[in-house]
Amino acid sequence: MSKRASESEPRFWDCGYDNTTPTSYECLSCGEILVSDTPESSCQSCGSDLRNRSMPIE
Repeated sequence: MSKRASESEPRFWDCGYDNTTPTSYECLSCGEILVSDTPESSCQSCGSDLRNRSMPIE
């Protein structure tokens, strides 16, 4: 079975992972911005969920 050209090329969502730089997160409730070297899941101020600011909202 042969691969289509699109299967062997990088896709737009294959942006890679760089663990050498801090990641910026935004609280979904209070809007606080948190920059961390480790993955975060909840806001330190209010305890709500965070979103990774480097990922688009679509």
